[in-house]
Amino acid sequence: MDISDEPYPDGIVVLRVRDAIDASNSDQFADYLNTKIPEDVIHIVVDLGELTLLSTSGVRVLIEQTKLRSLLTVAPAPHIRKILDLTSSPGELAVYDSVVGAIAACRTTPEIAELRQEIYGLRAALRTRPMIARALGLLQGRYQMSDVDKAFVLLRESAQRHNLKLHTLAGALLAAPPPRSVEEWFPGRVRRPAPPLSFQPFDKQHNRTAVLATFLEKTIDLMDTTTGDLQLLDGPNALRLEQHRGLPPEFIDFFAVVSDSSTPCALALQLKSRVVVPDVATDPTLVGTSSGKMVLDVGIRSLQSTPLLTPDGRCVGMVSTHDSRTGRTPTEKQTLQLDRDAKELAIWLDWHQRTIVLDALEYIHQHAK
Repeated sequence: MDISDEPYPDGIVVLRVRDAIDASNSDQFADYLNTKIPEDVIHIVVDLGELTLLSTSGVRVLIEQTKLRSLLTVAPAPHIRKILDLTSSPGELAVYDSVVGAIAACRTTPEIAELRQEIYGLRAALRTRPMIARALGLLQGRYQMSDVDKAFVLLRESAQRHNLKLHTLAGALLAAPPPRSVEEWFPGRVRRPAPPLSFQPFDKQHNRTAVLATFLEKTIDLMDTTTGDLQLLDGPNALRLEQHRGLPPEFIDFFAVVSDSSTPCALALQLKSRVVVPDVATDPTLVGTSSGKMVLDVGIRSLQSTPLLTPDGRCVGMVSTHDSRTGRTPTEKQTLQLDRDAKELAIWLDWHQRTIVLDALEYIHQHAK
């Protein structure tokens, strides 16, 4: 067993346990918790992410310590989580999927967390509402619709039928040129088959949400971490958060739309190449910025951002993974696989925009008449 600890702001210490906790060293694990952690520490986050074996004696130590102080257990690996579920009663342990999630829980109460979630949800709705309202106004004017409710029903129906988010379709409607004829919006358009995706089952390769979710999950697994996010291009120089895993609500709200250069993802968009940050605390892009403070506050210490580039060099999105450990940089093997997957997704997203999104606009045109 190998143990190390790292202090975080607000009286939090992250204790990382590697290799194994078994009957022969569980006393050593308990002793470390009892004697090595300063008394002024308010919360202990025990990260079992690099643990290969956990015995019942190790689980007992976690349960006993949780009764004595604020101790949160991080168990991202399924086999460790299963051991915890089988050897502890409900409520005996506070178990989280990521260090970032555990740190966020340390800083709030369940009641406040629920209230914040509600507020962030309302703010997310407000961010997309103006675009949707403009799209509805365009529909009313173009097709002489007297009732805005009819325009909304049509927009929503097309979005649901083509598995698009409402604001995505609204944005496409506003950006598209006017219909070329009364009969068809895009006459003569060639509808091409979907490009293959090696990381997605064939029967789900037309489902945009499923494709993006699978890609992000695979990338997080590939990078051997538990947190990450996927952004799509929103205008020429902005990235809109589309998928995320293991990130607290305040982070999701803060980085909902990124349009400045004080973030690694924005820099990667500008450079059209991967940006790796081994240490958030010393990175020149983040030091002294509100973005850097947010990243550090939620417990992220290293990260990477990889652009989704089409073969002709256009960036259509960004995938980022985060780690609570400093010095984490992807290996050559990891980057080669990530670049292959990212290229596949970029080609697929370009096809989706030129095919499925145009199908959705064509549906609106046909039914609005």
